[in-house]
Amino acid sequence: MGGMTGSLHIAYRHSFSSSSSGGETVVVPRTAVCHNGTKETYVWRIENDNTVKRTIVKTGKIVKDGMVIEDGLKPGDIIATTGLNRLSDGEKIDVKKQDKQKER
Repeated sequence: MGGMTGSLHIAYRHSFSSSSSGGETVVVPRTAVCHNGTKETYVWRIENDNTVKRTIVKTGKIVKDGMVIEDGLKPGDIIATTGLNRLSDGEKIDVKKQDKQKER
């Protein structure tokens, strides 16, 4: 059986002045940030072998482009943005790039 398919998003640098960081920070879509019952905040990071890893993150301010990640991700990390409730740690997925044009 094949792996799961979902859309992905590349974490990117976003200029945002902050007294703690003083420069560039990582911003991800708010929908990519998950919470569990113990107040842990995490994202699903895609590893080089196309497995997903539940990655604990420290979130910061909400900005126009999403949510600031203060710790846990670095620019260039790839994260899942949909199908998050169906993922499990270490699961292999099929990475599909989102087309800019919608088919149909």
